[in-house]
Amino acid sequence: MSLKPPFTLLGTFAHSPVRDHLEIIEKGLVSVDRDGSIVDVCRLGQPAYEEVLKTALSSEQLVETDTGTFIFPGMVDLHIHAPQWPQIGQVLHRPLQEWLEQYTFPLEARYSDTNFAKQVYKDLVSTLIANGTTTGVYFSTIHQGATQVLAQACLDIGQRAFVGKVVMDDEEQCPDYYRDHSIDTALAGTVESIEFIRQSKNNSAALV
Repeated sequence: MSLKPPFTLLGTFAHSPVRDHLEIIEKGLVSVDRDGSIVDVCRLGQPAYEEVLKTALSSEQLVETDTGTFIFPGMVDLHIHAPQWPQIGQVLHRPLQEWLEQYTFPLEARYSDTNFAKQVYKDLVSTLIANGTTTGVYFSTIHQGATQVLAQACLDIGQRAFVGKVVMDDEEQCPDYYRDHSIDTALAGTVESIEFIRQSKNNSAALV
């Protein structure tokens, strides 16, 4: 469902107002303003219910959800290694250092190619959104270009996100082919990525 605010949703809503308590609101009215913020939740039987319903109908802003469906708050994933999406669930039986050196570092090094990054990150963000993850906290790679691609994918698809460029400058832990050349280089790339995200033309609402 793709909606342009303002609108009022009529349907069944499920949420947890406090821990260990699930509330189901049947035939509820949830009003959303032009900025996309929820401004009112009205339950059947409340004094204002009929007036809110009448106003939404008369302004052609009422949206009824399908029978048998319900709406619940979006999920938040606080730890996503975005570049590892192509190998999710694979070779997990290997020891960590071997997994990193033989599988993960070679994969993450491929994100120097922004075309590869675009393909993967579009699929990643789209999949998470489709499964109810409306906010994500992402680790990217050492590459500024790929980090910017990830941020842009979140903006284009409409997912709230924190996106960070990874810093890897330890010569003992990081391979030569996948390492920041220096601390200064790493910091400069981080600052540039932050500025790119802040100045993105479709990020005026600080979605990312």
